[in-house]
Amino acid sequence: MSAVLLSYKNTVVLLLLCFTGTLFCNKLTTVQYERQQRDCTERAIVSLVRTVIDDTNLSLKDKQKQIKLYKKYHPGIMAKHFSDI
Repeated sequence: MSAVLLSYKNTVVLLLLCFTGTLFCNKLTTVQYERQQRDCTERAIVSLVRTVIDDTNLSLKDKQKQIKLYKKYHPGIMAKHFSDI
């Protein structure tokens, strides 16, 4: 999975690429699809938060503001992976 964070005039654009390792089409059950979707989304959000934390161009205040938004909209993922911040 790969994440690219672009910022332009106070607008943040996130480009996410999530690779599951499958190189061909597989028929999935609804349960498999939903699990794959949830897992890919979780990995993408974790990658994005790490990108924000490691970004040397963002001020501490901007990082805190971004982290607060992730905590608001993705509390379960944030608690699971970033309980110390």
